[in-house]
Amino acid sequence: MSKLFITQRYYDKFIDKDANKVIRLYGFSDRDKYFEGIIHYLNDKYPFLNLDGIDIMTPEEASVYSMYNGFIRGDFTDYDEVLVSFSDPYTKEGNTIISQQLMPMLQQRISADMKFLYNKRIKRIFLLTSHKVSMFDASKNSIKEAARGSTLQLLVRCLVTLGFDVYPFIPIFNLTIGPRFASIEELVSDMEYIKSQNAGNLQHKQIEIRGNKVIGSFSQAPKGQDEKYFAIRYLTAIVLNKHNQYDVSQAYNISGKSQMMEMLYNFANYVQSNDIIYGASDSMSDAEFMTLIKKEDEFLSKLKVLAEKYGEEGVRSVTSTVRLSEVQDELRKRLIKKHGCKCLLCNTTNEELLVASHIKPASECDIYGKADLDNAFLLCAAHDKLFDRNFITFSFIDGKLQISNKLTAEEIKIWNLDENFCLPEEMLTSKRREYLIWHNDEFEKKNGD
Repeated sequence: MSKLFITQRYYDKFIDKDANKVIRLYGFSDRDKYFEGIIHYLNDKYPFLNLDGIDIMTPEEASVYSMYNGFIRGDFTDYDEVLVSFSDPYTKEGNTIISQQLMPMLQQRISADMKFLYNKRIKRIFLLTSHKVSMFDASKNSIKEAARGSTLQLLVRCLVTLGFDVYPFIPIFNLTIGPRFASIEELVSDMEYIKSQNAGNLQHKQIEIRGNKVIGSFSQAPKGQDEKYFAIRYLTAIVLNKHNQYDVSQAYNISGKSQMMEMLYNFANYVQSNDIIYGASDSMSDAEFMTLIKKEDEFLSKLKVLAEKYGEEGVRSVTSTVRLSEVQDELRKRLIKKHGCKCLLCNTTNEELLVASHIKPASECDIYGKADLDNAFLLCAAHDKLFDRNFITFSFIDGKLQISNKLTAEEIKIWNLDENFCLPEEMLTSKRREYLIWHNDEFEKKNGD
């Protein structure tokens, strides 16, 4: 059995006349029945919780969790912690409470543990318990704006993106729970749309993308609420931005260097310096990766001997015991962290369709060449095949795409090959140029007259 622990302030909230009106409107005779309803709701969603009631936090615990945040104490196989947050039962939107009450808790937890948001052993639940309108009419408890133009809708998607399970315990019509934002561009696009609908609201002018970098800024020192709105959106942007490049320094400096802004500043630097990607499994250390490559070398040596001795059956017997794909998978992860999750040539972002494509084949390299990110591009399976078979290459001089004369104009169109494409300048390192010299030579051999 387990219990839901809430703050005394949240429990006492229901002495308030307006809060009591809300819970009575939705069929709860008093606050204890209301919390019994929450217990039943959580048990229905998560049977493993096995909740049997609520309890009040100690003052020390309450100082960490803020008024509208709580936790469930019990023994759970899959989680070390289960956190539950709420919105105010009587508020116009619920937006204020999401940022005003949730962000201080997140600020404290992230400051104490930089890996908090990335910890899959912590279950995070947010229950929408706000009555949307001031009039007690359930039929009017709805988002009037288009879903995309709702600040509440935006914040709910932020929560989902940050790993919260969001549920409308008190229903809000026309509100869609999820999905998580697919990209940093989608988040900023929604923010810009809201700004266009309400140009006087400066809360939506605080995040932009410049190249691969997420920029956070203020035109003037923010008020407390503006800062919290900014914080939850910037956290969402960090989770979404797979390029791991951030700049919150201007917002940090102009804010007076508050504790919340210090948390954002430190968290952005931590994620960037450690190449952390939300939802990704931990990468191997460099030593572990080199050990794996050595293992692959040993495998290939055995394979050659067995093939010579036993033919195809010998090859098959070794292939079944060692996974060569491990090396490619790890190399792909590292390329994604460095350059983003997209094909270099066509911007395909589906990770399952992306390949770590060696410039100089692994079979031609020592173990260091196999592990060298300068010796690889992230390409979709189709462009990887074209590159591997020397139908395309990139000039070692200026990085310009070279296309084989053996491809027809129709095939060039089908494969979406842009004859004007050039590698980004930052990719033309001295080491990558050396590998490209080798690939250019092979390209000329295949495509020469």
